[in-house]
Amino acid sequence: MIRKFWVKGVGVGLLVLTMQFSVFAAAKTFFIKGSGINKLGSTVTIGNDYILFNKTLYEPNSTIAITDFNISDGEVEDKGSGIGRNVQIDINVDESIGVTLWYPAQNEGNYYASKSLKMVQAYFDDSALTWDWDGLDINYKAAAPYKPTITTFAESTTSYTSGTPSVSTLTVTSAGGTSGDDGNREVNGYAWKMWIPADEEEPTDNLPGATSKNLSLASDSVVSGTTYAFKVGYKNQWEGGIYTWSDEETYTVAGGPGGGDGQQTASFSFKKPTEDGFGINIFAVSFANVYDASGNTIGTLQALVDTINDAGEGEGYVATIGYWDTDTQKEVGFSLGEDGSLLDRINTTENPDGIDIDQAKAYQISVTESVTFTVKNYQ
Repeated sequence: MIRKFWVKGVGVGLLVLTMQFSVFAAAKTFFIKGSGINKLGSTVTIGNDYILFNKTLYEPNSTIAITDFNISDGEVEDKGSGIGRNVQIDINVDESIGVTLWYPAQNEGNYYASKSLKMVQAYFDDSALTWDWDGLDINYKAAAPYKPTITTFAESTTSYTSGTPSVSTLTVTSAGGTSGDDGNREVNGYAWKMWIPADEEEPTDNLPGATSKNLSLASDSVVSGTTYAFKVGYKNQWEGGIYTWSDEETYTVAGGPGGGDGQQTASFSFKKPTEDGFGINIFAVSFANVYDASGNTIGTLQALVDTINDAGEGEGYVATIGYWDTDTQKEVGFSLGEDGSLLDRINTTENPDGIDIDQAKAYQISVTESVTFTVKNYQ
């Protein structure tokens, strides 16, 4: 830390003295206790060489470094008492003391566990501070991750009413890699492979930029109706950082109306009328079977109105709904009450509950308050 002082003296004007202050860590004494320390359920004995602290431990009120911090039969050893040990470290407030325990030794293929304690001000001021290691399980193995799994494929469409084109996304999720029959594994890196199995072999190179647990692909990076193959790889710092790859999974991207075999969702944000606008919103989907977010069928105009009203949660409702009838070349429309009941209609004798949703049509809807809702093509 650098601190400046202004010093005023007779005949010498103002002098600036710059003094350098060093910030030293303070000595902190605390108690480390622990019993039931085990490796995958069996208590362990570990010598000082394989209990690795990030700071030097000292005997309390001394400069003598501790070189016999041991764990005996699952307990932090204190010269025979077996219940714990007082130690001293040099540390600043908000710094952390950390430790990694290895069994039976610090080598790849062996087992480890890590703990840390951040020395916040309250801990620093606590003269009876105890760092508790009870039941610590040395359950990580210094090895590559287990084989991960590709879990789901989902296509979603976000629709807009302001003239902006809809945005479609294919999301591929993965899981696993961390737990198995032989201890846990760290995972700190991901990679993906993607190819068209009908046209090419599995690539040797990973998919550029795909370094997350889940893969998100914009609609312009895949072709509707095409079957793609995917693999995901997990890695960590062990075994040279090699990837453990999942099994190959294939998926056919959904094609136009009713096409493909993908699960699709579409989100709509309907806006209420502005002072100088009519508040007309467009509802249209590319899939034949339409369901609400809970999996209930939206088969008719009335079911669509009820879905939007439910999303409005009493704050807003569908005031009008209509569509262009290509056969009569007229606009068919309905005026509705707050409870979804019919108030008026034009160019039809049908009621909204008698008109089926048609994926070939775009429906014009006005709402009294802005509302957002989601529909999907699966239950």
